Amino acid sequence: MEIILSEKEKLFMEIAKKVVENWREVMNIDPIWELPIDIYDEDDAPPSAKGALDVSEAQYYRAPVLLFEGMFDLSEEEFMAELNDKVVPHELTHLVAVDFFRTATLMARDNDQLREELRYKYEQFVVRFCKIITTLRNENLRLRYELKKSSAGPEE
Repeated sequence: MEIILSEKEKLFMEIAKKVVENWREVMNIDPIWELPIDIYDEDDAPPSAKGALDVSEAQYYRAPVLLFEGMFDLSEEEFMAELNDKVVPHELTHLVAVDFFRTATLMARDNDQLREELRYKYEQFVVRFCKIITTLRNENLRLRYELKKSSAGPEE
């Protein structure tokens, strides 16, 4: 079934593609990875989730970034802020660390308690690491802006 997108949704999808490409570069994700943007029905999602990453085809270097439908109800400014500062860096951090997580859970074997603890620790790592990289990126952008502003000379 093909989804028919409104003009706003088409615009948001274009914005999302640019944000993913920007973060791909920031996080040094190999160009071999295909990272399409898909809209996802959020009925199966946790209540506060705004996006997800589908790594079921990771062996083929394909990992769709899933945006939950509720994201498209936001204003353009809110959408951009959520996408750029939370959703995309968080989901791409999962991509960067997915092989480590899979190996760790494989080593846990049938120990459900250990697997659950590893899953929790992994998610905590992703959240903290994402906060670090977004803070550093935003500071870098701020410094670039200040440098550009100061090199332009005094305003008349």
